[in-house]
Amino acid sequence: MVKLYCTLSIVVLPALVAIESVIAKQIIPSIIAEVLRQSKDDNVLVSPYLVLDGLIQLYYGAQGKTKDKLLELFEVTDAVAFELIMNNSYSIQTSLDGVELYVGNRLFVSQDVSILPEYEEKLRRIHKSPVESVNFADSAATVSKINDWAAATTKSKITKLIEKTEPNSKILFMSAIYFHGLWRLDFDSAHTKRSPFYVPLSDGGERTVEVDMMSREGYFPYKYVEQLDADAIKIKYSLPSTMNMIIIVPRTTNGIFKVVDMFDTLETTQFEPDAYIKRLRLTLPKFRLESIIKLRKVLSALGINYSLDANLKDATEVNKTLEITEFLQKAVVEVNEKGASPSDYHEKSNSWPQIKADHPFLFVIRDKQKVYLAGRVSNPK
Repeated sequence: MVKLYCTLSIVVLPALVAIESVIAKQIIPSIIAEVLRQSKDDNVLVSPYLVLDGLIQLYYGAQGKTKDKLLELFEVTDAVAFELIMNNSYSIQTSLDGVELYVGNRLFVSQDVSILPEYEEKLRRIHKSPVESVNFADSAATVSKINDWAAATTKSKITKLIEKTEPNSKILFMSAIYFHGLWRLDFDSAHTKRSPFYVPLSDGGERTVEVDMMSREGYFPYKYVEQLDADAIKIKYSLPSTMNMIIIVPRTTNGIFKVVDMFDTLETTQFEPDAYIKRLRLTLPKFRLESIIKLRKVLSALGINYSLDANLKDATEVNKTLEITEFLQKAVVEVNEKGASPSDYHEKSNSWPQIKADHPFLFVIRDKQKVYLAGRVSNPK
């Protein structure tokens, strides 16, 4: 037993470090950057966590070029070690203390496709995600089943994920995520006021919208990200959760364009505030962001073509390649003043350095291991 444990540790731990490095340095920034680019200047929200989980579910049912492409994406050659690592690292979590986090991925498969029990059992056991059989020719019934799943998964925070389906579809991969957390220290609602938010225009000008802006004074983990010419501030969510929001605020009103262009040149640790704590006044809009993304085009732009023309011969009893019609993800996040404890700082002093997110900015919601959500607030109204 001791020899087996040591052997697994020697083989798996270096591979785990290598895979986590690739995810942090390349995959997550690339997913976020491509979503930002394809959404142009709109508000947008994506869950890299669910995208990665979906790719792993696809990997289980892939073979040949599809499997090789996914291993290439994660820069690994040992398929056994890779599967062992990802089973433990990216399985779906059903709840976290201190926050409302409801997440789920689900494969909806045409009823004329027979899924092998071994594949379905793996998805059910590891990802808590049984395969759903549907009749795509009956669009109304299929839409109802998918939306019912989304509502059950998110405790009715998301009730409408899809409006129609195509009768010739074979596989739809659906994702839903809802997040709202209590801050560790609240933003005093007495300090929330209507203020201008500056929206840059394509002609170089700008327009303003009136929004509710929260403010809080205190000590925040902080970093100036030189490559983006932006300030990064970490706001912690309520204990015992280890989750936090990192907001990346460009120093100019139209600086969001540079941030988006440069984002995939960074790894996640480069925009995350470290041990440096800065005394400042933070001003941030209240917002509720809701976004639906067709991820097939996003992943295709990143070169993950084979993983979309999914060869599921290992997963199904049909002797042909099955194409996943679409990866569709709906994400919702709510940000307001509510915290678990009152802030210790209530003075309004002009001597405090200020960071005002009163123009487009990015944010990332994560814990020590996973990036659950990333988004752009272009207009919080």
